[in-house]
Amino acid sequence: MAQWMHQFSGKSHSTKVAGLENSLRVAVAAQHRAQPGAEWEKKTAAVATLAARLLAARLRLYRARLSDMKPRGLANTGLIAREAEAQAGGVAAILAEFGALES
Repeated sequence: MAQWMHQFSGKSHSTKVAGLENSLRVAVAAQHRAQPGAEWEKKTAAVATLAARLLAARLRLYRARLSDMKPRGLANTGLIAREAEAQAGGVAAILAEFGALES
């Protein structure tokens, strides 16, 4: 029954995405405050890592929602388009979305 281990715990794909988005906002703010040099490079690496994790979590969320709709015969072209857009944009699109490329 491993698939039910976290049922009703509040841990879901959407909460994972929300948590990573909040973490990325904090990391980008810290990156903007950092002084040029080693500190800024460390913060930039952390921001890039969080952006990659956020991309993976968003893709998992889209796939989970799509797989939930398939058995019921529902087609959500908007969700398919968002998944394709996320894959095409990649980490660079997430960095631009959160303003990390501005520093």
